[in-house]
Amino acid sequence: PWVHGDKGHKIYTLFPGQFTAESMIEEHIQKNKFITKILRIGGWVGSFFGLNLVLSCIPALIRLLPFGTGHLLAPLAQIATSTIAMSASLGLSAAVIAVAWLRFRPLLATGLLFVSSAGFLGPLFYARWNRSPEVKVIDEGLSMDEIDELAHLT
Repeated sequence: PWVHGDKGHKIYTLFPGQFTAESMIEEHIQKNKFITKILRIGGWVGSFFGLNLVLSCIPALIRLLPFGTGHLLAPLAQIATSTIAMSASLGLSAAVIAVAWLRFRPLLATGLLFVSSAGFLGPLFYARWNRSPEVKVIDEGLSMDEIDELAHLT
C-alpha cells in the first residue's frame, strides 16, 4: 500500500505496468471523479423516476373523467406531473450534494443549499405575497366590519 505522508491514508490500488506514485494517484483521482459524476446523475435519475411514478396516479385519475374529457386532459396532467417531478428531483439532488459538501466546501455548499431551498420555498412565498383579498380574509380571520370594508374597496 501507498501511505499518504500527511494524513496516513492508505491506498490499495493495482495497475498493470510500471507507474510513478503521482501518476497512480492522478489516475485514482480521475476514476473517483468519474464514479462521483455517475452516482450523482444516477441518484437524480432515480429520484426523478421515483417521483414521476408517485405522481403518475394523477393522470390516471384524470383519465377517468366522463365524456372523453379525461382522455383530453390526461396528457396535460402527465406533462405537469413530469415537470413537478423534474423540478423536485433537481432540488432534492442539489440539497443532498450540498449537505455532502458542507464539510469540505462550506461556502459552495451554503450557496447551493440556498438556491435549492429557494426553488422549494419560492412558490410558497410567491403564493403568500399575491393572495386575493378574499383569501386574506380567510387567513387573518377578520371581523365582519373589516370584511365589509374590504368588499367596498374592491
